[in-house]
Amino acid sequence: MSQEEKKQLQNQYEELYDKKAFAGWDVDKLKELIAEKQPTATKKEKPDNNYIGTMKIDAGKIYQFRQTGKKEGVSFLPRTAKVWCEVQNKVREIRYCKTEESPYVDEQGKEAKAERLPLTFKDGMLDLDGSNQAGIKFLLAWDAIQGKKKILPQNSSIQNKYYLLDTEAITKSSVKAQKDQLKAKVLISEAKKEDLENFVASVFRQVFKTEDELYDFAYKQATDRYDVFLNDFTNPIHQLKTLVQKAYRDGVLTSDNGAIKIVATGGVVLTIDPKDKVREDEALARWIILGSKEAQEFKKHLESK
Repeated sequence: MSQEEKKQLQNQYEELYDKKAFAGWDVDKLKELIAEKQPTATKKEKPDNNYIGTMKIDAGKIYQFRQTGKKEGVSFLPRTAKVWCEVQNKVREIRYCKTEESPYVDEQGKEAKAERLPLTFKDGMLDLDGSNQAGIKFLLAWDAIQGKKKILPQNSSIQNKYYLLDTEAITKSSVKAQKDQLKAKVLISEAKKEDLENFVASVFRQVFKTEDELYDFAYKQATDRYDVFLNDFTNPIHQLKTLVQKAYRDGVLTSDNGAIKIVATGGVVLTIDPKDKVREDEALARWIILGSKEAQEFKKHLESK
C-alpha cells in the first residue's frame, strides 16, 4: 500500500473517529473500523398505523377486549367506520375484512368486502383468537379503543369504550381458568344429585328429566361459568329457590302484579315492588332464610306439597 493510500485511509478514519483514539494505527484494523462505519442499505418499513404496527399478534393466543361501561347484553360493532389515524395525521376509513392484512380501506384490495357478521361484545366481553388478525386490528384502529390520544369529534360518544387486557395477564389467567374449570367439574362429579339439581334449577332455571341430561348441562356450564360453581354451590338459598320454583310449577303459588299468593287460599305471602326487578323465587327464598315464624310455617307448607 502506497503512502498516499495510507494517508487516504487515515483521513477517512479521522472523519469517523476521534484522531487521538488510534495512535500508531494498523492498516488492517483501520480498514475494519472504516467498514463498520459505512452506512448499510435498510429495508423500507411500512409506517405504523396507530396501535397496529406496535403489537405483534400471536395466532396461538386469545385476545380479550373488555367494555368500560355497559356490561350486560349484546353490543354490535360497525363493520366499517371512519377514524383518526395518528400516524398519517388524517381521517381514514377502516373495514372489518378477514381477507385483508390491514383494516384501512385505502390499503385493502379493490375486491375487499366487509364481513357479514360484525364483531360483538357479549356482557362486556369480546374474546378473539389470534388467528383473527383482521378483527383484532380493526378493534385497535377504531376510535373507541381506550388510550387513543386523538379521535374524530363525531366519535366522542364512543371514546374509551373498550380496552385490551394485558397479554401476559391473559396467559396467567388462562392457566388459572383451566385449573378452576377442573375444580368445578370435580365438584360436580362429587356432588349429590339432589344438590346439583337444586343448584342448576336455582341458578340456571333448568329442570331435567334424566340424570345424564343434568350432568351434561352442568359440565358444559362449568367450562365457562366455573366461578359460579366454585363460589356459590354450597349456598343454602338454592334448595329454597328450587322449592319455590316447584311450588309455582305445581300450581301451589301464583303471582299478581308483585303479590305472591297461595292459590288454595288466595292469601298474600309476600309483595314485591316490580321496580326492584327481583326474581320471585329469590325474594321468597331470602325471606325464608331470615327465619320469621311466618316464613318457617310457609316453608313447611311448601315441603308438605
